[in-house]
Amino acid sequence: MMILDPWRFLHDEEPRLAREPLPESWDVTSDSIAARLAQFARADELVLLKSALPAEETIAEMSKSGFLDRYFPQAAAGLERVRIVNLRDAAYSELVVARQSHEET
Repeated sequence: MMILDPWRFLHDEEPRLAREPLPESWDVTSDSIAARLAQFARADELVLLKSALPAEETIAEMSKSGFLDRYFPQAAAGLERVRIVNLRDAAYSELVVARQSHEET
């Protein structure tokens, strides 16, 4: 089991581990922080729990529309898959975005 203190990670570890630390800006939300953590944990996929599914199909489009934060395409660049799960849907509908869809602009 892994227990993480996000503030300590972002303050102490992430700047030292990343070639380019996450910017301190409103363009970075918990979605980009989760993507960075998934990269450092070498996760097979990142699962984002949301209250809806996006209308868009690519990470770039989701970022442009505001469904994901502006920095997310860079933060998720090394991830193989991003799974978005709608927690408001009793069936937990989901959308899986594979790596090639991350890189579309």
